[in-house]
Amino acid sequence: MQIPGGSVRRALRQTTNGIGQIGPVTSILACSTMLGAVFEAALPNMGLINLLKELALPSAAIIFIVILTINIAGLFGIHPIVTGTILLVIFTSIPTGLKDLILMQSILVGWGLCSVISIGSLTIATGAAMFQIPPTDLITKTNIAYVFLTSIIVGAVLAGLNTLIS
Repeated sequence: MQIPGGSVRRALRQTTNGIGQIGPVTSILACSTMLGAVFEAALPNMGLINLLKELALPSAAIIFIVILTINIAGLFGIHPIVTGTILLVIFTSIPTGLKDLILMQSILVGWGLCSVISIGSLTIATGAAMFQIPPTDLITKTNIAYVFLTSIIVGAVLAGLNTLIS
């Protein structure tokens, strides 16, 4: 079967051949979990919790901080699970007025959008490998603009939902 831009048979063959190379992603997951545990233990001694408590950030600000931080870190090649783990540890360690569901949704939205613009994204790496193009060619100004505009729209929706379910 032939479709524009490639064939289903070729995509399935390359996916099958590449499935054994998920070790690095698994390593990132394991390391970020360990990083989260270490960060959680060290957080009280860093003074960051007291600073954030004093700032008393509104829930909407935390939503935008989470989503946008993940996306900005992604532009620098940091995998979203690493950034998301750190943000999750920080914002579950202080009273925020943010529902856990909304916090997790913020992390997932940041992660999903980050996959469009991060060189550390499995989506970018896979697409680049499948079509033999440089990964940096897949990260365009249009994609970056889309990610940040969508981040703001979804952040506003999540802020409204948090207010609604509070």
